[in-house]
Amino acid sequence: MDAFRIIDLSLYAQIILIYLFIFTLKNSSLREKSTKLFIWILFAISFTNMLELVSWIFRGGNGATWAYYTNYIIVSLLLAFNSVPAAVWIRYIDYKILGDYKKSLKTISYISNTFLHLFCIDYCQHFHWHRL
Repeated sequence: MDAFRIIDLSLYAQIILIYLFIFTLKNSSLREKSTKLFIWILFAISFTNMLELVSWIFRGGNGATWAYYTNYIIVSLLLAFNSVPAAVWIRYIDYKILGDYKKSLKTISYISNTFLHLFCIDYCQHFHWHRL
């Protein structure tokens, strides 16, 4: 029961995301670019939500070494991909404002925060693993 209290909000959020995904597929055309971008937003939020859910599960590993390293890797991925939903949202808004899908694809700045997070995590892991 304690595990459910920890992950209940993530499970509720995942159920709402699945409902939004099904509702979007039923009521929208997949040929529209805005629908595709909205589905990418749902996938990005769902992926980070699932990473957070798994990290909460492995957080209480009872001192097991494998649980510690698994949680460390999952939290690193969570931190790295935490900016992806925001980047996809910005791209969606840019597409809605510009109205041109090709112009919104040319901008790499949307995903630059993710690359910065990956660099920082790699840098921190390099020093952390040498101290173990």
